[in-house]
Amino acid sequence: MASCPVGADLASGIRLVQADGTTDDYRVLRPGVVETISTYTDGYVARTLLGQGIYVLEVADVVDGSIDPYTQAVFAFRMAASDMPLPDPNTQMKFGTTVRDGGGLYPENIVIDWGDRATVTYGKCNYAMIPGTFSHTSDDYDHQEVVHYLPELGISVLHSYFDDDMTEADIYQVADIKTIRN
Repeated sequence: MASCPVGADLASGIRLVQADGTTDDYRVLRPGVVETISTYTDGYVARTLLGQGIYVLEVADVVDGSIDPYTQAVFAFRMAASDMPLPDPNTQMKFGTTVRDGGGLYPENIVIDWGDRATVTYGKCNYAMIPGTFSHTSDDYDHQEVVHYLPELGISVLHSYFDDDMTEADIYQVADIKTIRN
């Protein structure tokens, strides 16, 4: 039986497999930044950069192995990624960001409510988890994400997503987790 991934495995990569077959590959890109490559069952690929493995810094589609600049959105926080705070249970954080995407530049406010420490199970692996509800607000677009921050791995996993145009949240269920071996 393979062992469960640990934080040091981010160097080679950690793969989460969703119940629908989507894979999310997490790797340390540089100090304070984790890259996630999500590959969907229909072939669609997206890249997300996460400050401290938690905060979305950039998101874009990947086409033929390259970032599609027309889909790229960059979220500029007022601090370096390596200085971004790690979550504490039962706390609230607030950030102002500037978003640059195909529509130009606009401000966005983020309020994060961290919940009680709990345990989550992916496949046969159990991890300590701190749930976080991210509320994003801008002049044109509001949405909410719930993530599960895994302190032992140094990553957050998207659990649900909801925006103004939806009648119910999209829920993401991790079925398995494994270390990527090069």
